[in-house]
Amino acid sequence: MAKVKVIIVLVILLIPLWSLKCYSSNPKLLSMCESVAPKVEKLWGKVDAIVYLKDGLTNATIGSYHSNNFTIVLNDPDYCTVAHELTHVIQLYKGIKGPRWFLEGQADLSCYLLYPNEYGKRGYITWLREGFGELDPYRFGITILYYLFKKKGNVYLALNFSHEDALLYFVKALRSCTTPFDICPGPLSVDVSGNGTWWANTDKVKGNVTVIDGIAIFHGYGEAYAIPSPALISVILTSLRRRRTS
Repeated sequence: MAKVKVIIVLVILLIPLWSLKCYSSNPKLLSMCESVAPKVEKLWGKVDAIVYLKDGLTNATIGSYHSNNFTIVLNDPDYCTVAHELTHVIQLYKGIKGPRWFLEGQADLSCYLLYPNEYGKRGYITWLREGFGELDPYRFGITILYYLFKKKGNVYLALNFSHEDALLYFVKALRSCTTPFDICPGPLSVDVSGNGTWWANTDKVKGNVTVIDGIAIFHGYGEAYAIPSPALISVILTSLRRRRTS
């Protein structure tokens, strides 16, 4: 019985050692990492890894899958950016492989959940309210993963998604307004055209496009046409009636 107690005590004492450790010659980066790391680990699990942080011209995480040593390069970061890059450390440590929208989406989800005010400056709110936008891996990914986080409690379900599944959950998130900041997509108020992979909140479309529950997903060049608001339709109908009676 005494041996069991000793083992339990040793395990408890070792728990703090099983965590992400920050090192940097820059006191500011070190302080930010030590503040953010425990919060990111609380979201996605503890890792026995060492992270070296240094100043650079960009933001990047350098390391290999299942490694214990990583380097994060940061360019004048905020706490949101540090949370993003530390999430990439956890992904690499755990050997998580997935589409880029998952990896960047999870990293941005850390940023939003821990530092929503800083994430709010990155254009997501405008992207949704305008009713159209590029389907970049960051915003596409966080939209899907936030929905899973809120509805299912498990973002890793997305690792088994096909591309079609991902599109379906993206639309589910928009239509239920289960998005960061609980924003519903705004109506498309102007006609737009574009190339690449993008979305629009309308089913009045032309081009290489898939429409799911009124949300258009473009895969190349396409055109999306604004749907008049009920108020505008009312004004148009009233004007037509007046013309007929004049």
